[in-house]
Amino acid sequence: MDIKRTGKKIKQLRELKGMTQKKLGELLNCSEAHMSRIESGERNIGLKDLYKIADIFNVSYYDFLNEPNYRNHFRAEKTDTINLDEKIWEDFKKEARK
Repeated sequence: MDIKRTGKKIKQLRELKGMTQKKLGELLNCSEAHMSRIESGERNIGLKDLYKIADIFNVSYYDFLNEPNYRNHFRAEKTDTINLDEKIWEDFKKEARK
């Protein structure tokens, strides 16, 4: 994941919704300064917070991954492609909502 590109996408979404860095930081339980560093690409964002941002702005989590074929990257050894990412994604969503 390209942190500069991800930060830019977060900033664009936030500005499009007319939200401040302070407000988004409050929703993610982090400071305005931390949000600024994420948006400028100085800091990476955790997957849990990235999922929350996708939920807040009603966009797909996969939009942040910058890989159009991300869903096809999980492969079983010596077998055909499997959908491990679907199970991982569902487990991740359950954990993020706790």
